[in-house]
Amino acid sequence: MSVKTMRYEIVGWVGDDPKESKSRWRAISDDCREIVNTIWQQWEVYHVTRGNDLIARKYESDLIAYRRKESSVKPKLDLQFWPPEFSKQLRKHINSRFPNVHSRTKDLLCNLTQQRMRGKDVEGRWNIWLAVLLNRQGRPNSTHHVPIPFDSQNSKPLKLVEEKYTNYTLAVNLTRVPSEGKNSPSIEDKVQLKARGNGRVIVERIVAGQYKFCGSSIVYHSGKNKWFCLLAYNNNSDLEPPAEPKGVAILRSRQSEPWALRVNGRNRWLDGMGGRGRHIAAARVRLLTGRWSRQENYRHAGSSNKGHGLRRAMQGVQRLSEGWKNFVKTCNHNLTSAIVKYCVESRIARIVYVQPTEAAKGTRYLSWAGKVPGRIDSTGWDWAQVATMLGYKCKDAGVHFELRKSASGVVRSVENASGKASRSQKRSGAVAVKGVATAGVE
Repeated sequence: MSVKTMRYEIVGWVGDDPKESKSRWRAISDDCREIVNTIWQQWEVYHVTRGNDLIARKYESDLIAYRRKESSVKPKLDLQFWPPEFSKQLRKHINSRFPNVHSRTKDLLCNLTQQRMRGKDVEGRWNIWLAVLLNRQGRPNSTHHVPIPFDSQNSKPLKLVEEKYTNYTLAVNLTRVPSEGKNSPSIEDKVQLKARGNGRVIVERIVAGQYKFCGSSIVYHSGKNKWFCLLAYNNNSDLEPPAEPKGVAILRSRQSEPWALRVNGRNRWLDGMGGRGRHIAAARVRLLTGRWSRQENYRHAGSSNKGHGLRRAMQGVQRLSEGWKNFVKTCNHNLTSAIVKYCVESRIARIVYVQPTEAAKGTRYLSWAGKVPGRIDSTGWDWAQVATMLGYKCKDAGVHFELRKSASGVVRSVENASGKASRSQKRSGAVAVKGVATAGVE
């Protein structure tokens, strides 16, 4: 299982006055920052007043002596960094000092701070809490707005807004109304989350129960003057492959066209595979022509440029280079999304990507299409990015992914259920690996 986070913009408050709700949330965000700093302050005071810092220093000296082989007994640190007594004192102190913050929000902040204490310090030698007691670093302090955490205990399930099909309503309790009794009421805020594209798909799966809703948070972006919801979810990546799989899908690059996908002995052509690849050659020619024209037309910086002519001229070249990287990334994203979607719909349990080796990359269509003979450029193709995208997309979809390296870059893939190569394949030098055979002739 893997927990991921998607950011959604909060576009409106339902029912209440937006200005009053925003002012309350700003106050709660400031209180969250003070709560985190208070936790660290009370924790350090608790241990120092009880002399636990001296115990930590004694443990450090004994450990150094053991590593230098001056002592044969390995020391043990008999010290609890978060004892139950301190937890009760801290809860009582925070409740009395911050009565307007919901109790679940304060508990989540304590849990998050406790997890951070177990992390490593800046040197990577000690835990953070032990490094603070040893005075190797100061206690962490929050100087900016802290995200307001919440989970299923102080929020309600997401609901679809009927007027706008891409917006979802989130009901969350963050503000507590102080009272004399133990069970004090809280204020429920209803907001709308702007869900578009991939974010809309994730919310739909959370509502449908395919993804598990996890602890999330609300954060304020001062630069944009907007509120965002950092929605955490578990994508259930440990699902088993689809039942009754029909075979394996083999993806490979070719010399005369961008990609070829072979499924159960037949070639499949999908929309995201690039077709004949004419748009790839056109994009490469356009970017290379623009880059070379800028380099050839630049001579010397004039006096009015004050020596900054080179920097101004190279800004366009840098944009063209980034444009080619973005184009390659978009093509790879469309390719991998189309293949994974097709395999899920066709109930195919395994995808094999045959990646060309370093020596064979130059013979692939995606590497030479659109290049000018006799001129050297750096517009290659990111083959490893395809493997990375297929890896995490197959993991999310529950499809098994395998990466294979071709011996010569020219690959013929055939499916063999028994795992044995035929006579013609053996005669041509094919090597069968888990149902994938590679040959030297296309």
